[in-house]
Amino acid sequence: MNSHKSSRITIKLILLIFLSVTNSQSQELEILGYWDFNDPSDPAVASDLTASSPDLEFIGGAAYTEDGDGFSDSVGDYALDLGGVNDGSLAQTLEGDHLNTAFENN
Repeated sequence: MNSHKSSRITIKLILLIFLSVTNSQSQELEILGYWDFNDPSDPAVASDLTASSPDLEFIGGAAYTEDGDGFSDSVGDYALDLGGVNDGSLAQTLEGDHLNTAFENN
């Protein structure tokens, strides 16, 4: 691991998958939100690729990494840099109906 990566917390993707109970005998997977952090066109947010959840807003020192600093180290591969340890940096989405399935199915 490169030394510049080891001093910061870097997240490649956030993927939320929850079971949605459609009846008492069957379950189906439902992706509630998927952010891959590969579109830095707006440096303050990451768009949900499922269009089911709001964008993630970057707070504090959270930001996209430089091009090629994502998981693959390839050009066009970004990641989320959460800044230094305990500096309050985060990425968050708004509360809303997009998370109801997870709540209802515990």
